[in-house]
Amino acid sequence: MMQAIEVIAKAIGYLLMFFGIWKLTWPLLMNARRFQIRKHRLRKNQRAEQERLKKAFKHPFFVHISKMVFAVAPNTNEKHLWNFYGLTISMFLTVILSITLMTGRFDFALLMGILVGLIPYIILHYRITSYRLDGSLAFMKEFHLYIQAYQKNKDVYHSVFEMTEVVHDKRLRLGFQKLLSNMQKDRTEESFLEAIQLFAFSLRSTYASRFTNLLVKAYRNNSDISEGLFDIHRDLRKRERDMEALKTKRMETVILGFMPIIFVPIFIVMAYRVTMMYQASTLLEQTSSLVGLIAATFLAIASAMGSIIMSKPRADL
Repeated sequence: MMQAIEVIAKAIGYLLMFFGIWKLTWPLLMNARRFQIRKHRLRKNQRAEQERLKKAFKHPFFVHISKMVFAVAPNTNEKHLWNFYGLTISMFLTVILSITLMTGRFDFALLMGILVGLIPYIILHYRITSYRLDGSLAFMKEFHLYIQAYQKNKDVYHSVFEMTEVVHDKRLRLGFQKLLSNMQKDRTEESFLEAIQLFAFSLRSTYASRFTNLLVKAYRNNSDISEGLFDIHRDLRKRERDMEALKTKRMETVILGFMPIIFVPIFIVMAYRVTMMYQASTLLEQTSSLVGLIAATFLAIASAMGSIIMSKPRADL
């Protein structure tokens, strides 16, 4: 009898102890569960927001901008893209606020804000055009190096890796380095195709497009592309001979292109000497005078940039 009472007492004691432990730990367990549920909900919302932003940035306009930025940037880090957007928006808002406070005309300020906000894109477009001209010419002259690397390795990845070590032109080397970096990060088919498309976009020539198509073919089918590479090499040599036959320095284009940027400051000084009876601030307060001055300056700079672009030889057809 006493043994039974002792067993019951111990059972009740253990039950009370476990119940007490449960009561003490239950709030902690519930808080941990609430924290996990909240964390899961936040992650789900973050993923949904990221998917929404990713879908928005898949618009052809944003894809075009990102390709242009990554084509001239030293790497494909997204900070370069956000820096471009930040600079464009900052210039746009600064000009609108400044001109609105000075003139009180929002319509004119909006127009000038749009024009100034386009400057980063114009400079970016000029840089990538220059990059393409120089890169296509270097691609023509140094394509035989890739053929040699591929004949030795018979592998797309190792050939690109070796090409980055032996190519001489720094812009073409940068293109191969970005291609190699993207291939090293994640060698999935999607990432490989994106890297190939960026490389083709950077050069944007017929021969570069044919070359990237061969790389895709070798990656997907693990096939030998030696014959296709030799075909491109023969066409490049033929194009190089045509360029030598049609080579011109285009001095007339260069001189005519640089003339406006030389004469605009001269005309400004002459106009200032003629209108000395008026204050310069009075003339600049006139919308037509200010717009004319800005338009002349913009066109002069565009003419000089265009002459530099037009003076470069075309390696593409």
